[in-house]
Amino acid sequence: MLIDTRLLISIGFFLRLIVAIWNGFFDFEFGQTADPASFHGWAAIFSNNPTVLNCEENIRHVMSCGLGFVYFLTTDSRFIGSLMSNLAWLVSALILMKIMGILLVEKSNQKKILLVYALLPSSIIVTSVTLREPYQLLFVNLAVLAALNIYWNKSYMHWLTMLFSVYFMFLLHRGLVVFGTYILASTLILLARRRYKNGFNKIKLVFALPILVLIVTMGVKVIFDSGRDFGSLRDGLAVGIQNYQNGGVRTALQYGASTTYRDTVVDIKSDSDLILFIPNALFQYLFEPMPWRVSRPQDIAIVLENLLRVYLIWKGWTGMRRASGKMKNAMFFIFISYFAIEVIFAQGTINWGTAVRHHIPGLGLLVLSAFAYSKPRRLRPKPLAPVNASMTSEN
Repeated sequence: MLIDTRLLISIGFFLRLIVAIWNGFFDFEFGQTADPASFHGWAAIFSNNPTVLNCEENIRHVMSCGLGFVYFLTTDSRFIGSLMSNLAWLVSALILMKIMGILLVEKSNQKKILLVYALLPSSIIVTSVTLREPYQLLFVNLAVLAALNIYWNKSYMHWLTMLFSVYFMFLLHRGLVVFGTYILASTLILLARRRYKNGFNKIKLVFALPILVLIVTMGVKVIFDSGRDFGSLRDGLAVGIQNYQNGGVRTALQYGASTTYRDTVVDIKSDSDLILFIPNALFQYLFEPMPWRVSRPQDIAIVLENLLRVYLIWKGWTGMRRASGKMKNAMFFIFISYFAIEVIFAQGTINWGTAVRHHIPGLGLLVLSAFAYSKPRRLRPKPLAPVNASMTSEN
């Protein structure tokens, strides 16, 4: 582990730059598929008329509008779009370094974290083309950095940073407003635990719970009342997820998608049905494809990454249990935050091809939870020096 952390970030950025060049000037299949091509196309259209009105009435997506403004200043090139994703990843890596500094992560563990964060093959590809995930990763990391600064360093000015991050997460993916409200609520819980310690668990929780419930309720209400993409949620969260899942299943059956892990419609008509559905959806989202579903070389690579994910989750769980004090609270916050964002994405994903992309926003949280804490090493007592025989005889 002689490699420097800054060098790891540089290598990660260089590899992503190579993919961006290939995608921008040559034929890179993943960079030309539906979503990257769509974001690039709308950005190119917006660059011809970069006004707020045009964005609100015709484009309706903040990423395409922001990227379109960059195109307006430069040129509408796929390379520029991919380069912007590279830069978003680079900033997210620097933020991750800041988080490790707050948690006083050992240098050896910092290298392990960045080794996965910078060199995971799926991350290199997804964060090198015109997609939302690099920006989501950036703002998720920034929100966690703000929360830890508020809790660890008592820097209350970082509430502004958190609100800024949550707002842009919401603009990039409306479902992430749930994650944003979770971050806000969890930060309040961390502050309460620090202030009241054991007393918080007994009495103060009675007063804190209504506030937390109100925050989460307001967040969910924003989803229910927001745009056309979430109109179905007005009938209730359970029915909305059912409609979304079944719409994806029907589309997959129609076009014969090869990476779909759900090929039958689901029946989620009540909150109890949803509670039973969430663990199944999360398991498939995290670990598909199963070995018997592998049908192409790309699937083998995904299976290997899934095995790595199992290991990282196990490391996060054991590390969280061994930690104590402020570090235990911080590790618990990061570990649960990872599962919170994965649960959100799992409810709208039905194939492992899309799941690979959706794992990216939570990648920093996963590697942090796995390696941020190290069990203190027990120092072995030094053996006593042998007594000199001649000295013993003289005595």
